[in-house]
Amino acid sequence: MSDALPSYQDLPILRELRDDLAAAFRAQEAAARPRASRRRTRRFLDGAALAFGIVTAAGVAFVFLVGVGHRAPAGASPQSVLNKAASAAERHPIPFPRDDQFSYLHAVATIFLPIVRGATTPFRIGQRPSPEALVTIDARTWGCATRDGLQLQRVLSFSFPTPAARQRWERLGRPSFVPPDMRRTVLSPIGGGKYLLGNIELTRRQLLSFPTQPRVLYARLYAAGGSAKEVFTEITDTLRGYPVPARLQAALYRTLAIVPGVRYLGTAVERGGRAGTVVGVIQQGVAHELVIDPRTGEMIGERIVLVDATAAAVGLPNGTVTSDTTYLQRAVANSLPIGAPRRVKGP
Repeated sequence: MSDALPSYQDLPILRELRDDLAAAFRAQEAAARPRASRRRTRRFLDGAALAFGIVTAAGVAFVFLVGVGHRAPAGASPQSVLNKAASAAERHPIPFPRDDQFSYLHAVATIFLPIVRGATTPFRIGQRPSPEALVTIDARTWGCATRDGLQLQRVLSFSFPTPAARQRWERLGRPSFVPPDMRRTVLSPIGGGKYLLGNIELTRRQLLSFPTQPRVLYARLYAAGGSAKEVFTEITDTLRGYPVPARLQAALYRTLAIVPGVRYLGTAVERGGRAGTVVGVIQQGVAHELVIDPRTGEMIGERIVLVDATAAAVGLPNGTVTSDTTYLQRAVANSLPIGAPRRVKGP
């Protein structure tokens, strides 16, 4: 095994959502700005998503089951909804690990994937549809500030929406949708016992004392990311999979409430039956939605939905859900599972 391991900031927790959203945000920008430090191109299969919808391309209907439904907004504002989520997060804190403990995340994903030989990449905004498979993947990730972590991935099921898709899969030799080298992945920490808050690397002491006033926190994230759009992404990344103390998690919700363009989108029930409040942003025809449990303040799901396929430059109908995430469990662990792979030291 190579010593070049994925770093802690690249924990595979549905980073395709962030890539797709960033692509939509940048669609009309004259030139791409430099990316913030230590953010790297991310690999496929970071976590969990349920991609459902009805996809029509080249006259062929791809029928998927709809797993999450919305109710129409009832006049609530994103500020009131997110402030309530912040208060709930303070009352029901997600466990925050010690430096030597692991932050554990369990998620399930059903992803709309092209059928290719070798490593696969998920559906991207602006990509022409090709024969696809609907793949459900279980992903479990252990990340630590000071010790090597682990990601385990396995395919739970897959199906082919058309005969052509199955024929292509068989013609290519029935390739795996999770290559062997991605089923058990060792994850290295950032280094120096540091944690991530969006793009910002912090020691434990700095994280515990980080400002929680929404406008101060917004300014710090803006300085690290360079735009209001990136502030949304930084907050989402942290709520999704970076461990933070309860007071800071609550502050992130209050800060999200002042990010330009954030909307209240109604309520939804995720696949496990948990009801959630939905907030998000809509840009270039793409909605990035966050599902938050109003009782606990925990983010329990994410979706990317095409609301204007023409603006998104995608040959799919409006309402197509290109990815839908369910987060099943967050916890603190003292050790990795028995039999977990270890880093192989070089000579």
